[in-house]
Amino acid sequence: FLDLAARNGLLDESDVISFHYYGNALRLEQLVSQYRAWLAESGHETKPLWLTESNQWWPAKPGLRPTLLAQMNTALNSAMQVVEARACGLGAFFPFIYVDYSEYEGTR
Repeated sequence: FLDLAARNGLLDESDVISFHYYGNALRLEQLVSQYRAWLAESGHETKPLWLTESNQWWPAKPGLRPTLLAQMNTALNSAMQVVEARACGLGAFFPFIYVDYSEYEGTR
């Protein structure tokens, strides 16, 4: 998809490249490296990257709050994502926090 988007002029028309990430903060550096490699291969190595949605889902059963430990781990990962985003030189970082939200049908 990204290569096709670049061939069709997306990078010529975009001021920034926005992406979302909901994984472990320790893997963010690898993802940013992949985006930067794609930008370099496409001739746009200086295009800013923005992480416009980021966090980690709460591991809990539908409709129930996660344990205190799970909440603490999610909070730690969220803070770590901010640090990693800054360390990776991202142009902008927007955490996404939706309190007590579940992706399961009927529990929103």
